[in-house]
Amino acid sequence: MDDEDDFEPPPLTEYFRQNLEKYPDGNQILKEFIQNAEDAKAGETRFIIDERKFGNKHLLDTQAGKKSLAPLQGPALYVFNNAVFTQEDWKGIMRPGVGSLKRDDTEKVGKFGIGFSSVYHITDCPWILSGNMITMMDPQLIYLRKGRKSWDMKKPKTRGEWASKVDQCKPWKEILNHLGLPDIFSGHSVPGTIFRFPLRAEPSDLSENIYTIRKVKDNLFSSLEKDINTVLLFLKNIKTIKIECISLNNKKCVITNIKKEKVELQNGLCQTTIKSLIDGKDLASFYLQTFCMEDINEEQHSKKLEAL
Repeated sequence: MDDEDDFEPPPLTEYFRQNLEKYPDGNQILKEFIQNAEDAKAGETRFIIDERKFGNKHLLDTQAGKKSLAPLQGPALYVFNNAVFTQEDWKGIMRPGVGSLKRDDTEKVGKFGIGFSSVYHITDCPWILSGNMITMMDPQLIYLRKGRKSWDMKKPKTRGEWASKVDQCKPWKEILNHLGLPDIFSGHSVPGTIFRFPLRAEPSDLSENIYTIRKVKDNLFSSLEKDINTVLLFLKNIKTIKIECISLNNKKCVITNIKKEKVELQNGLCQTTIKSLIDGKDLASFYLQTFCMEDINEEQHSKKLEAL
């Protein structure tokens, strides 16, 4: 997958601009990633705003006529879940105009979601790290000859290409360390998926929407916090949702840490408890008793409980 095919031509700027006009900016973007993690049967998802800026001297080379990758070394939003991309996931995300591969899978919550392309409200160039792969997407062709490039870090040659690009590796090494994950640059496979979205610092042909650190916290994080308990309650696989911040001086803080526990009671009932945890302390909890049915939905829950 060390290539740039399947994404060109033409540039997809107009396609994404039209898509962004249909779907408003806001916490629905983060909910989409929660749904995608649920589809992948992940047990946790984490949102991290990293305020730091990294060096820009030792970066991957770009081709003649293309800009340096330096603008992508600034503050970024990370999204993590502990499921590895499948080949179908890679194909689906690389072909945004073809349609969602989830469309015919009725078991997947996110099959009618707004899709990965909503992240272009935030960034011009998404990055994805999963398993042994790192992929950069550039639909405007600012940095790449074609719209995406992938690196298979299993290959010694690829790791050698990155070895001297210490500034390019630094954001990834920092977030892998923060998440307690193995170093992909040493040939290890990462048991999960990390999305990196460098925040848009100036208007582009893709979007005039500038995304600051404050906007991430106010427009995305704060609004998700209001809905997070309900979102988690009706998911089957995800048990933990965490929102975090890494400041300019490397101070790390947990904004929200929500965990779900489910136990079976008598008479076919289950009790689901949602806990808000900071530093291991239970700050707030609530619980809901429901029938222990895997495919029951929110409306069915309400009807069953009213009949008790």
